[in-house]
Amino acid sequence: MSEEAEALDEGRRGLSDIRVLPLRARPELAAVLASWAYFEWSIAMRRSWSATLERYDPASTDALPRTYVATVDDVPVGMASLRDRDSYDFLPGTTPWLCNVYVHPAMRRAGVAEALCQKLIGVAAEMGFPQVFLASSLKVGSLYHRIGFREVAVVEYFGPKYILELPIAGGSPGA
Repeated sequence: MSEEAEALDEGRRGLSDIRVLPLRARPELAAVLASWAYFEWSIAMRRSWSATLERYDPASTDALPRTYVATVDDVPVGMASLRDRDSYDFLPGTTPWLCNVYVHPAMRRAGVAEALCQKLIGVAAEMGFPQVFLASSLKVGSLYHRIGFREVAVVEYFGPKYILELPIAGGSPGA
């Protein structure tokens, strides 16, 4: 096995090695998360760097958004947010939205996205929400489908977006 392959294999660990923390607990990582979002989504949406950085303000005391960072060995490897709505209001009046799920390419397929999603679903349940929504570019076969999300709508936004919903056990209607 090459050194590069060994390093990649070393970096891909199981869910038990992944820590998922609120961005408020690691405010020094805000610019890292914002840079991931900026290059992954903001440029295409014509959102400025400063506007993107503002979306990852760890000092925000609002109920939503809540952004979480996944780390392995104290190194940031992924992020996800729970927001009132996604960047585009796909289904007006629906909340909350699981969005900005991003995993560094070297850590993909290692359970990071699932750990982030499960954490934020739990946060939504603790907040009393009866469901969580998200927008996906994949119609079937995604991690979101495996978690239990089901399609409720399709909209056109930079190509088809499949709007998915996951009912949450223990959530309260109208939360």
